[in-house]
Amino acid sequence: MNTCPSRATHGSSAVSPLSPRDATRCPGRTVLAALALLAGVLSLDGRGASLDVKPDADIAPGHLFMFAPITPLPKLTGLQAERVDLGRRLYYDTHLSENNSESCNSCHLLESYGVDHQPLSTGHDHRLGVRNAPTVYNSGLEFSQFWDGRAKDLAEQAVGPMMDPVEMGMSGPAQVVSYVRSNPEYVHDLHEAFPNAADPVSMDTITQSIASFEAGLLTPSRWDRYLQGDTEALTENEKQGLRVLLRTGCEACHAGKDMGGNSYEQLGAANDWPGKLNDTGRVLATLESRDT
Repeated sequence: MNTCPSRATHGSSAVSPLSPRDATRCPGRTVLAALALLAGVLSLDGRGASLDVKPDADIAPGHLFMFAPITPLPKLTGLQAERVDLGRRLYYDTHLSENNSESCNSCHLLESYGVDHQPLSTGHDHRLGVRNAPTVYNSGLEFSQFWDGRAKDLAEQAVGPMMDPVEMGMSGPAQVVSYVRSNPEYVHDLHEAFPNAADPVSMDTITQSIASFEAGLLTPSRWDRYLQGDTEALTENEKQGLRVLLRTGCEACHAGKDMGGNSYEQLGAANDWPGKLNDTGRVLATLESRDT
């Protein structure tokens, strides 16, 4: 669902896409761990003291213009709250797969940082996919979806896995809609959530509901508070890691709200990537030889 490495970085409330329990397991803290790790690596060879003229000085949040904080969503009400609640139920519904075994959450486990921690994900017929499952958390912040960017937004992305013969295996949109129409509760709630739609029970409204839910899977953290001006939000070790990140130039790719996900990058640019010969990358989505 992602395009390039990003901030690593779904619940029961009818108005909140992310429950408090889920929030404690979210991957936003991975940014902080990375900053601390960078500082630790540099300290091992004695270079930590040479990173900055004033190594103990804070980097003013106002100077970090290449980043942007993630802010919690306001409390949802009305139609948007209904769509999020509906999307949550659809996200966990295994009936959207051919043999009722797989849901969105099967590969993007919300209790496990939005991933399945497998090199390749397993689909409805126990076959392996061709790529690993990227996290769904913060995925709505990225400029396109899937590793190769073949979907422009979350709603378009939600269509693909359902009909993929390896992933969820449904024969087509008609089979998905047929199941949803057979569920009176879904039919009622779709009419409530999309009162002005020409057909409230359609592939479009189904995927819009899932996208509304996923768009709220955000992971605001102490890093975001720092960007908003709270200079005490990061530890000294994390601040040192931030200086390392900036001195190294990591922000050239890892910037914005999501610390990435803003561009397409070639894996193996510096060193050969094992298996890159087995994955032609973005060319399957664009059919452009430059993307091989």
